[in-house]
Amino acid sequence: AAVFDEMDENGGGVVLFDEFCAWMAKNKSDWGTEKIDHGDADAEPSHQPKVNKTKVQKNDDPVPDAAMTIQVPPKAKCMELFNQLDPNGNGMLSLAELDKGVVELWPDFNNKPAIMRAYKAADRSGEGFVTRSEFGFFLRFLQYYNNLWNDFCAADDDGDRRITKDEFMNDAEKLQIEDPAAVFDEMDENGGGVVLFDEFC
Repeated sequence: AAVFDEMDENGGGVVLFDEFCAWMAKNKSDWGTEKIDHGDADAEPSHQPKVNKTKVQKNDDPVPDAAMTIQVPPKAKCMELFNQLDPNGNGMLSLAELDKGVVELWPDFNNKPAIMRAYKAADRSGEGFVTRSEFGFFLRFLQYYNNLWNDFCAADDDGDRRITKDEFMNDAEKLQIEDPAAVFDEMDENGGGVVLFDEFC
C-alpha cells in the first residue's frame, strides 16, 4: 500500500506506466538488467537453412596424358556448347544435364559408365558440378573414357559388364598387353576374380 501510494504521485488512485517506471528506476537499480534466455547462443536461428560444413574434397587425381592430347573445340565453341547444356544459366552442369547433353549432341558417346567417369574426373573442384573452366576437361574425358569403354566391351565377351581373367587373357593380344595375368591381378584390387569398368580405368 505504501509503495503504491508512493508511485501514485498525483493521487489519482491509479499508477500510470510513467509513474511505475520512475519509481522502479529510483528504487530498483538493477531493474531491466535481467538476462534473457536465448537458448543455445551458438545455435543457428531456426529460420536459417543449415549450412553443410563438410569440407569439399578437391579432385587431385592426375590427368592422364592420353586425355590431354585429345583435341577439343576452340574456347568460344566450348562456351557455346556449355550454354546449350546449361538451360538455367547457373554456370554449373550437373550429371543429369551432362547426360542429357551427351544423348542429344553426341549420341555415339552415350555410354553411361563412361559419362559418369568423365563427369567425376572433370569435377576438379569436387563440388559435384562441372563449371565453365572444367568443361574442356569433361569433353576430353568423355572421349577418353569412351575409348576405354570400347576396349572394355571388346574384352567383355558375354556383355555382363565384368571381365573375367579368362576373357582378359583371350583379348590381351588385341589390347596389346604384355603379361596379362599380372596386369589382371593388379586391376582386380578386391580379389573378386572379375574386373569392373572402374578398375579397368
